[in-house]
Amino acid sequence: MFVSADRPTLVKGLRDLADFLDANPKIPIPTFGTVTVHYFPTGTDEQIRAVIDRIADYLGSSINPADLKAGHYGTSISFGPATYNAVGILARARAQYAADASYRGCVTPDFVESPEALDDFGGSSATRRRGNLFARLWAFSRLWLSIQRRRGR
Repeated sequence: MFVSADRPTLVKGLRDLADFLDANPKIPIPTFGTVTVHYFPTGTDEQIRAVIDRIADYLGSSINPADLKAGHYGTSISFGPATYNAVGILARARAQYAADASYRGCVTPDFVESPEALDDFGGSSATRRRGNLFARLWAFSRLWLSIQRRRGR
């Protein structure tokens, strides 16, 4: 169930990346960074949990309790800064994401695209409208809080 036609390609790519970074020490890498390979099973919540439980058995790892708070069911194993992470996104979290994403594109920020938009005092019409923007953000935050209260959060 875990074997994919792309598996050899991914493993080769990881080895090639490691070889490249090893052979090119002048290429910068993150000082405190990590590399993570993610696997996201699909299906019903029960199917997702079963897959993640089997992966945890293979890895000899446990289910991450911090993931449960976010509606995720996951396990991982690390090799220094490199990690394999299997995470199932449960139905409740997927539904919440879909609801949150339904607002995407509804709010657009004011910004200055070019120096020509600046006025004689170094400000811009966006700067003068800042008070209006903050008023709209405050109103939006009040609306969001009232929705969260109705949902019982």
